[in-house]
Parts: sequence; C-alpha cells; structure tokens
Amino acid sequence: MGCDVERGIGYCYNGDNNDEDNGGALGYGFQPPAIGVDFFQGPFQDPNLKDNEISEDPYEWENNNANPYAKNTIGFEDGIVDNERVGMTNFLFFNSDGTVRGDPRTATEYYNFLRSKWRDGTQLTYGGTGYLGDANSDPTTPTRHMFPDNSDTAKWSTFGKKPNGPWTEVTAGNTPFDRRFVYSSGPITLLPGAINSFTIGFPWARASSGGPEGSLQKMKEADDIAQKMFDNCFLPMNMPDAPVLQIKEYDENWYC
Repeated sequence: MGCDVERGIGYCYNGDNNDEDNGGALGYGFQPPAIGVDFFQGPFQDPNLKDNEISEDPYEWENNNANPYAKNTIGFEDGIVDNERVGMTNFLFFNSDGTVRGDPRTATEYYNFLRSKWRDGTQLTYGGTGYLGDANSDPTTPTRHMFPDNSDTAKWSTFGKKPNGPWTEVTAGNTPFDRRFVYSSGPITLLPGAINSFTIGFPWARASSGGPEGSLQKMKEADDIAQKMFDNCFLPMNMPDAPVLQIKEYDENWYC
C-alpha cells in the first residue's frame, strides 16, 4: 500500500514481481498491475465566507485544510466563495488481524482510522509501522498520510516538519501481507438533510517492464490523464492543430 499526497491518490501494488494463483483465483503472473483510488472531485469544505487559498502555512493546513497541492483540490483561489473541494486528507493502512493496527471493530475505531489514528486513538507517526514507539517510527512527527514515499514535497502531511527520508512499505521492511487501507477526506460538517457530493475514480495500469514499481508509476501517469479528462468534462484535450495546406500546380504527375 501507499499514497501520493500531491496527486491525492491511494494505491495498492504487488509485493513481488509474480502474482501467483491463490485458492482457485487466477493471479496476474509476472509483471503484475497496480491500482489506485482518487477523489477526482472531493467533497465541499465547510463554508467560511472566503475564497480559500492554496496555502504554504502549516497553521492554515491544520485549521482550514488549505491544501498546497492544486492537483488535490478544486475551487481554491478562483474568485468564488465557498466552492472549495478538497481531496485526500488522510491515508492509513491496516492488517487483517486483531492488533492495534488491525481490523477496526467499533464505531470509534472506524472513526479513528478516518482521522489517521490507530484503534486505541494513538496518532499516526512518520516512519516504520506508523505506531508510536515502534521501531523507526518518529514520535516527534505526527502525520496524516502513511507510506507517502517522497510525494509530499511541501510537508503538508507532517504540518511543515521535514520527515526523515521517503517512507514506503519497502523502506519500512514490511513483509507482503493481506493489506487494507482507509482513504478519507475531511473533516466536513453534514447536518441532517444536508447534501454533499464527491466523485471517485479507480485508475489501473500494468507496465510491460520494471516490476511492481513500473506498474505503479504507469498507474500514476494514467491517473494524471484521467484527472485531466474529468476536469475537462471528458472533452478532447491537446489535439494537434489543423495542418496549414499550400496548393501548388506542377507539370509532372506526383503522388503523395
């Protein structure tokens, strides 16, 4: 599992370069694909009578979700009040087991996962397993996104603090396993009878080489194209200009 903070996408890719058959289900075999989930259009933020900015201020990030990444937002700095939509604000993975980092069982535990907190309410921290006190998890760096690799150049997840290097399942030394993740956006206020909306896409790609990481990169490129198509209402994009024709007469027979 992992996420790309700038794109606002959570994703899953194979633990090695061979996706075997399992329990009667056919695997992909060698060079397996990658799949992601992306808010092409996230939910509306709570109104504040402002045209919110794409901010570089960690205080604004924490209090107003002023995401610094234009790819992950809609409506910021466009001159229109209260039309801002924000994409992925939190990403957390968990195992299919009964540990503190395993399957949630109560409403409170589910809600904790949506806020990048573990089942016991402990805040997700950067590095290692993401659990405070575990090996290689930095207790001084709380974060909103697990396994972002190096995609958060503005340090939005960590509220302006520079983390210790890229963080992936590979750098954490995780053994491939039955993974799940929670991909969320918020917080938002939804009063009784109120309506909000969002649009989610699931980009998928399989590279011809490069192993699982090759497919992961190709999936991100496919996501960029899908997001642009969505933003353009699926109208044709970047079409070549019509050719300029010049007609001349010759006294020979020509074929083109």
